[in-house]
Amino acid sequence: MGTEVVFKNKKLQEVYALRKRIYKYSFPGHIISFFVEIVDDMMDKSNVNQMYRRPSWNLQKYKDHFSIRISKKYRIELDIMFADKTKTLGTIAILESNAHYS
Repeated sequence: MGTEVVFKNKKLQEVYALRKRIYKYSFPGHIISFFVEIVDDMMDKSNVNQMYRRPSWNLQKYKDHFSIRISKKYRIELDIMFADKTKTLGTIAILESNAHYS
């Protein structure tokens, strides 16, 4: 059983389901492919801590959310609702995906 992933953003859920560009999220095709691959990989993780083991994701914690790198330009913003005190089990809520300039 993998980690539960939910979409708080219905348009991003549509991008994931259709695997193509839609209004407002007209990312380049390869970014959509990376986005889908990352979401699929998150669902396959048996616990949340395994996300830290993917250096290419560059998982970062901010005050009120987390962020994962899709590419040097784009990131996925997400929230993690931990289900246990050890913070290994939980639900990942995808909030937004946008351009990120570092």
